[in-house]
Amino acid sequence: MVTKYRTIIFSLGILLLMAQIPAAASDRIVGDGGVVAVVCTDVYGYKNYSAHYNDHFPLGSTVKIYVEASGTTSRDLNTDEYKPSISFELVGTKPPYPPGQSFTASASSSYMTNDDKSQTKRTYATISFGISSDEDLQGEYRFRITAKDNNAGGRVIGRTPYITVYAEKGATLYPPTNYQYSDLTIDPNPSTVGSSVTVKVNVTNLGGKGNWKDEKVYLMVDGTEVESTSTIRLDHGEEAEVTFTLNDETLGNEPGNTTIRIGELEDVVIREEGISGSGSSSSGSTSGSSGQTPAQPGFEIFGAILILLILTRSIRHL
Repeated sequence: MVTKYRTIIFSLGILLLMAQIPAAASDRIVGDGGVVAVVCTDVYGYKNYSAHYNDHFPLGSTVKIYVEASGTTSRDLNTDEYKPSISFELVGTKPPYPPGQSFTASASSSYMTNDDKSQTKRTYATISFGISSDEDLQGEYRFRITAKDNNAGGRVIGRTPYITVYAEKGATLYPPTNYQYSDLTIDPNPSTVGSSVTVKVNVTNLGGKGNWKDEKVYLMVDGTEVESTSTIRLDHGEEAEVTFTLNDETLGNEPGNTTIRIGELEDVVIREEGISGSGSSSSGSTSGSSGQTPAQPGFEIFGAILILLILTRSIRHL
């Protein structure tokens, strides 16, 4: 008998200990009473959401918790619909620690998952709370969610175990981006000092959406970082062409070779001395040393004809 009681006490102790262990935020978390919670990036509808890929959130972001539970229904006399009504209440602590600042959030739902007249129905809601953008408030957000049946006088349906997420500088809402670069081109190459050069590169995202913000592509010129004038925002598998326009300010105003690098790609820009535009063209008639305009051939022919006419007239008078 003593052994039996010891086993029961030990089992209860294990259950109590498990209730205090925070659940992994990226999992589908099931509490007592059939209460379900999922830490999400986006919620679209009943059982339709994008679970966060880990339990770390960037500073200044919003945490969304998809929650669902079953509650008793109440007949709507106007529509003859049998609707549940459940309140989801979140209570937790957040930085700074110690001892941790308490915070709350809540949501209610009467969404019907079906149109029958059953006495209990499943419903869902989205609870949201913000992560501080203050770097001094990075750390653990620990909370649990309680579901209450409003159609049963606020009776507690159940609770989730404790859930933990972390505010962290450098974390991303979605899996991190992984940009790959290809097809680096330089035009023209060689080029002359004083002219501009166009550098193009193709960018493909083999990773996730990251924080789904515009990101800059950087080009290295002889080891110095040059910021792109344009930005990119690519989802997984998307690609785009990025263009840089480089001039003497970046490449220098002396002939020579300049090494450029984007990601793992590298090439050389060849700069040559510019051609002077002050010389005269070698084509066409050549001017005399005096700089005077040469006589036009038409005047010479006209003079010869005039002399010929005068001679002909003189001969007739002889």
